[in-house]
Amino acid sequence: SSARTCFSPNLVNLSVTSQQTGSAGLEIRMYDPRVWALLDDIRDALRQVRRAPGFAALVVLTLGSAMGVGTAFFSIINLSWFRPWNAREPDELAVTRSVVTIERARYWKEHARSFRGLAWASQDFGRLEGRSVYPASVSPNYFEVLGVPIVRGREFSPAGTSDGETEAIITDQTWKVFFDSDAEIIGRRVQLVDTAALQARMVRIVGVAAAGFEGPYPTFRARIFLPFSAYERDSRSKGRLPVYTGGAFGRLAPGVAISQAQAELQMLDAAMTDDVRGRITRPTELTATDGLSRRPPGDRSLAQVYTLLLAVACLSMVACANVSNLFLAISHPRRGETPLRLSLGGPRSRIVRRLLIE
Repeated sequence: SSARTCFSPNLVNLSVTSQQTGSAGLEIRMYDPRVWALLDDIRDALRQVRRAPGFAALVVLTLGSAMGVGTAFFSIINLSWFRPWNAREPDELAVTRSVVTIERARYWKEHARSFRGLAWASQDFGRLEGRSVYPASVSPNYFEVLGVPIVRGREFSPAGTSDGETEAIITDQTWKVFFDSDAEIIGRRVQLVDTAALQARMVRIVGVAAAGFEGPYPTFRARIFLPFSAYERDSRSKGRLPVYTGGAFGRLAPGVAISQAQAELQMLDAAMTDDVRGRITRPTELTATDGLSRRPPGDRSLAQVYTLLLAVACLSMVACANVSNLFLAISHPRRGETPLRLSLGGPRSRIVRRLLIE
């Protein structure tokens, strides 16, 4: 047999082959000593973890808690600011930053020319068939403005009632989960409880929205939609005046920017009657509904996002500082280890690397 030895800066490869068959009989690979040193450091770190399992668990718990809180923060930011509205072509929609009175919203709808359609909605809390839900009171053209079709039944009637009972439209998910995909769901009477007012009412289902739609707001998934006229009647009967919507939104006309639509609404506010104008507590402001990607640099939502990011960064630094303090606490029994390694010729870089791996 013959032996062949190949040397390289990072690899020593010794191969012994048979002259008769040409098959490899022996192969020895010696890798870079730095690789073996790294593996040795990893093994040493694992030994330290086995020696102090309680300490290792405390470190993992500290860092894991910080990561969990940070993940929760980022999930809220993603839902609230980055995820667009669940609607057709959300980049064409604009929404008010604050609640508005119903008189103000109707005045905008009648006179504004910057929108192809303007709607409003108000979110609430309730119970449907014994389960907690988010019922939404919406304007008659709510689904039309959002571009969401009704796949079963129909939209609201102009009066919002059928046979003296309030009409309701449910989501496809509600139809499947709450009513087991009942084919006879249209016209069915169900009980809806207003948990805030502790009041129950019977509503009649007249339609089912397209699959995947649970309201435009990413943070609140509506299960059932009621005509806003019913909410307005309840509010007035209880003396809650003026009646506020949860916010108005509209689909911009072609070629109209959000700033132009906002200027027109502010002009309309100035032209309202003194009674309605006296209830305006802040100027009308519009914002996009397709996340932060299309918002201007001076948008206040960006400042809120940066504040939350700074809070998450501070929380992460506190967690790292706590872990550092834990390592300092257990370093006292091992205080002679580092001088011994240095006296035996160990480089400082490897000692630092070993501590970082651990």
